Amino acid sequence: LALRRLPPAAAAPAEPSPAPAAGDERPARCSAARLKAKGDAREPFDLVFVGSREFFDQRRIPGAAWVAYADLAEAFSRRDRAREVVLYCGCCAGASEGISGAAVRQLRTLGFHRVGHLEGHFAAWQSAGFPVEGTNPGTVNPEGAYATAAQKESLERLLAVQESRK
Repeated sequence: LALRRLPPAAAAPAEPSPAPAAGDERPARCSAARLKAKGDAREPFDLVFVGSREFFDQRRIPGAAWVAYADLAEAFSRRDRAREVVLYCGCCAGASEGISGAAVRQLRTLGFHRVGHLEGHFAAWQSAGFPVEGTNPGTVNPEGAYATAAQKESLERLLAVQESRK
């Protein structure tokens, strides 16, 4: 798996993302503006989408890699645990931590400490007017990528399992 980082544009200063405080289980958050600045400043980090492959193919942040949530442990097994990772999804249009919040917690259990999620997810990135690529980079469904009841129920079950493992 070759993870990529956000491609650079113009140089701009950006603050490094701190590691979470000891015992802090909440995913660190990175705003869309901060993520853009990090990419523009050519900071080394991995940008990973953990939502549905269909959503990723249709609209994504340039330079993002897709990893299925179920494959996170395998995909990151040989990655540098000191490298910063920013995760995002499109499942809830930014209404909650969604799959990316659960993915942050999973990566922390694997020893990654500089990991967080994009605050507001893809919807925040797109509404800020930042570049989007894919087969259909238009507007985001306000209900998120999971528009059907079955998809939403599946996401809720996944998140409930993650919460029960805390």
